[in-house]
Amino acid sequence: MDECDAILRQGIFNEIFTDSRRSISENLLEWLKTTDFGTFQGKQGGGLKVGFPIKGVPFELGGSFSEGEFKEWQRAVEEGRVRQFDDSELKQILSRSASDTIVAAWSKCIRERGFGLISSIDVNDEDIVFTARYVPNSETDTSPTVEGKDGFHVTGATILRGFSDGDKIPFGGRSAILRRTGREQVTIVLTTTKGELRETLPQLPDLPPPETVIRLECLGDISGPRLLDGRTGDGTVGLVDNPAFSGTRWKVHEIGAGVIQLECLGDIPGPKLLDGRTGDGTVGLIASTSFSGTKWKVNELSSGVVQMECLGDIPGPRFLDGRTGDGTVGLVDNPDNPGFSGTRWRIIS
Repeated sequence: MDECDAILRQGIFNEIFTDSRRSISENLLEWLKTTDFGTFQGKQGGGLKVGFPIKGVPFELGGSFSEGEFKEWQRAVEEGRVRQFDDSELKQILSRSASDTIVAAWSKCIRERGFGLISSIDVNDEDIVFTARYVPNSETDTSPTVEGKDGFHVTGATILRGFSDGDKIPFGGRSAILRRTGREQVTIVLTTTKGELRETLPQLPDLPPPETVIRLECLGDISGPRLLDGRTGDGTVGLVDNPAFSGTRWKVHEIGAGVIQLECLGDIPGPKLLDGRTGDGTVGLIASTSFSGTKWKVNELSSGVVQMECLGDIPGPRFLDGRTGDGTVGLVDNPDNPGFSGTRWRIIS
């Protein structure tokens, strides 16, 4: 789920649009297929207006479906008579269920990217989520379809869920899930009746072997302390110039393709995992591996020199930045800005 679709997770859809590997229409359909009547009834009471997409049956939008009607829907699911929502149906559901402010913000976010075929990539641990959508430039501009049996072609990754010949590319988006087969470059090509989409993910960097202990040296331009130091006694992080400090040692745990967690090996008991707080741009240590800010994507700049990108769920700055002038550490959102030389880190094994 891309940043625009995430806007719709507010309000009535907060417990429906939960799978980041699916588009909003796919999330809604999956929720309808798997939820029970009690939960469905609760959402109806909260303002959800929806309909059941069944092959050969007219779509009917409503907010007071009975248990009998819901059981008819479940029967259609069991019999394989379910279809995807089309654009007009999805727009009806959103406009009747969510606030005007939320829907307007979502639509504006998408249209700011331009018209026609648009794609986005989201890397979620080992999975790559490729989402394609079509933004019409007029009321009569219709969605394209995937063209040919080889209309979806991928190298460098296995297709777990893809596109088939004739699949429609809607405004609400359609997603594919891929998984890398190694560290090589991934190329994705989607051919449709209205053009082609192409995305490339670069080759993954060569990471230190799992459980390797490293130090990270900040390459900021200003003179000062450079070694990333975890203070397990109080959960803070900073820079020091003395490698004898135990908090400068970090154990590498690879948890996905090019994604790691860093465990501080400081001698004092306390939290040990490096955690980026994308909501406010700070960095610290925590004890739980479940926090999304403990996941770091390693972007290789040159041999042994990397940038560390925090994969926290909350929007905000993401790149680990050492401030050698005052020995502090935080997150910034533009690692290519010459003023942020502290986003470059040398791995010392």
